[in-house]
Amino acid sequence: MVYMFSTEALWAEESVLLGRLDKLVRFMNEAGVDLCWMSDPVVHRYLLDIEGLVKHPASLFITKEGKAVYVVGESDKPKKLPAFVDVKLYPTYNMNVWADPLKNAAELIADTVSSMEAGKIATDAYPTVWSDPLSRKFAGAEWGDARSCLNGMRLLKEPYEIARIRAGAAVNGVSYHTLRECAQEGMSEYDLFAAMTDQAIRKTQQIVQFAGMSDLVTGERTHSIGGPPTSRIVRNGDLMMADLFPTILGYHADNCRTICIGGRPTELQQKAHGVVMKALEQVEKLLKPGASAKQLFHTANEILQSIGHGYSLVHHLGHGVGVSDKEGPYLVPGSEDMLQEGMVVSVEPGIYIEHFGIRIENVYVIREGGPENLTPFDTNL
Repeated sequence: MVYMFSTEALWAEESVLLGRLDKLVRFMNEAGVDLCWMSDPVVHRYLLDIEGLVKHPASLFITKEGKAVYVVGESDKPKKLPAFVDVKLYPTYNMNVWADPLKNAAELIADTVSSMEAGKIATDAYPTVWSDPLSRKFAGAEWGDARSCLNGMRLLKEPYEIARIRAGAAVNGVSYHTLRECAQEGMSEYDLFAAMTDQAIRKTQQIVQFAGMSDLVTGERTHSIGGPPTSRIVRNGDLMMADLFPTILGYHADNCRTICIGGRPTELQQKAHGVVMKALEQVEKLLKPGASAKQLFHTANEILQSIGHGYSLVHHLGHGVGVSDKEGPYLVPGSEDMLQEGMVVSVEPGIYIEHFGIRIENVYVIREGGPENLTPFDTNL
């Protein structure tokens, strides 16, 4: 038996959310609170009925007059929000340099509250659980930012970290094999993702978690670079792009394959695939300690531009992986990163033209004698 339902019927009515807002505003006025600041994503989901994963910091501000402002990253903007909330977005991605979402969030929050007046502020306790006791104990202390040190430490991976990423890559190997074997006309993207996950768990005998940003798109949806699976029904001749982030003991793997369902790609798709593979293979030859991250980007982009259509690479060429699915080094035009032995980096050239997209991505350990490919799976369409 197949159980199907429409998510449209599961959304909260606007009147319900307005009722919650009214109750909170009444509490604020009775307690003499001028501003409510909430940063717990669970509270955001309850008050705004937010769907999906929010990866970056978000804050909800509500004034005693009932004005609601939601500060959230561009890549995390919910598909649906109640009409009463004003949304402010900060950058989480930059094509030329790697964005600093925390810095961008702080700047937008400062701008958001600059026109607000508040003698008494209430929070959901999420931000104050840590800050209140520290600020009381260390009143007048100067605060600094340790991220530059921590991010620098995370660049080079220990053997156990590489082993975890390698294990995640093996999950991807099973997943892509399953997709090649089972994908056929009439299946939905949900069917494909479910079959892939089922086999990944059965064959590895592990609980496999695919990060929320894992992509599985087919047909014309491949032109949009990525996205979660949907109920779209696939047809023979469709391209299927799967960019997967399995997590093993807190560490992410990451690679992408594009597959033609039915195995008969068009001449233009075959040409685009050949150009993508040429870019991947050329960059792979350059992956060694001392290589410039931005030069790797430009090397790949020059090859990708040969497809014509005025095309240039529209996203990063790659990035590090580890405890985060995206971390340094960053293979983007404005990067000053240089490759070092022990880094684990992805390389993901892609072409998106004429209502389709093709991306092939591998993950490599940087070694003195040449890169080790952790994802040596079939790259054919």
